[in-house]
Amino acid sequence: MSLLEVADLAFGYSNEPLFSKVTFRLDSGERAALVAPNGAGKSTLLRVIAGELQPDRGAVVIQKGASVGYYRQSHETRATGSVLDALLSGFTEVVAVRRELAEAERGVESGDKAALDRLAAVMDRHHQTGADRLEQRVQAIATRLGFAPADLDRDVTTLSGGQRGRLALGVVLAREPNLLLLDEPTNHLDLESIRWLEGHLVDYR
Repeated sequence: MSLLEVADLAFGYSNEPLFSKVTFRLDSGERAALVAPNGAGKSTLLRVIAGELQPDRGAVVIQKGASVGYYRQSHETRATGSVLDALLSGFTEVVAVRRELAEAERGVESGDKAALDRLAAVMDRHHQTGADRLEQRVQAIATRLGFAPADLDRDVTTLSGGQRGRLALGVVLAREPNLLLLDEPTNHLDLESIRWLEGHLVDYR
């Protein structure tokens, strides 16, 4: 079975058809570019594939168990906390152990042996979950997208529109989904970041 199968897809607004008879398939490792004039329905098609909109006709079938990452043109972030928290938001186990580690680090200030033992146990679990390697990887992505190390501790509510766009892209890339849908991902990137993204996508599985 293909990673993605789109069959006889049709969609419109208020009885005005936007597109119809859209049929294609993608296997793992394949790449496709969607090129059409403004208003032709490119973003709408991606939203239908991502499951945000229901088609008027046809079907979208994604391989069972495959994860989907969708970067939208509009990127009103729902993330809370720091930039690093947002980048790690797709990894619930890692987020949980990071919070537990922070609590354990605060607890050792008392010098209590039980608190020290708890910190040691949490640090072991932090390492076993691969949290340290994951944090290094997402920090590298953030750097490539123009975030300075100090930005990782910034609250996402303080970011500009362009920074939120780059953060949203970083969140999608960090999750390494099986099916990656990108809607104009270079909008808020400088030339250096665009070149990095091109190379990243060439190597992407």
